[in-house]
Amino acid sequence: MKTLWAAVIGCVICIFFLGIITAQEQSRHLVPADKGLSPNKVKGLIKQGSEQFYSGKDLDTIGMPVGGIGAGQLYIRGDGTFALWQIFNRHVFTGYGADCYTTYRPDSPVDSGFAVFVKKEGETSAKILDRDFGRVVCSASYPLASIRYSDSSFPIRARITCSSP
Repeated sequence: MKTLWAAVIGCVICIFFLGIITAQEQSRHLVPADKGLSPNKVKGLIKQGSEQFYSGKDLDTIGMPVGGIGAGQLYIRGDGTFALWQIFNRHVFTGYGADCYTTYRPDSPVDSGFAVFVKKEGETSAKILDRDFGRVVCSASYPLASIRYSDSSFPIRARITCSSP
């Protein structure tokens, strides 16, 4: 019985000192509640920005997740094609530290095959919706991506809007 009481008292003392240590750690919190920001700066931080469009080489580093639960990790790239479908059980390891932030164009094991067909004066024209369409611009703000295609030699402009479920 004495051993039981000694164990209980020992636990209570440990919990007491643990509480003191935790309180001291919380009092040394490194991020102050008042950050000294002016009201205008705070308004600027929460103000909704304008839509940003990217084109050219910038499209290579855009990859927004669009796969649903159980669908594997699927990304839509800046040119409207799909990339990195993890359903193939291929883990993409990007490295440690600074190596992790190296930009690259994600590979695409998925052949999406999106295209537009135009029939004009009995003649049919087709264009694949990818980086070779002509001018391609992308605006991706999770959960929506909008990719726009245009070409002065093609009679229509196309647009893909993709969302993550």
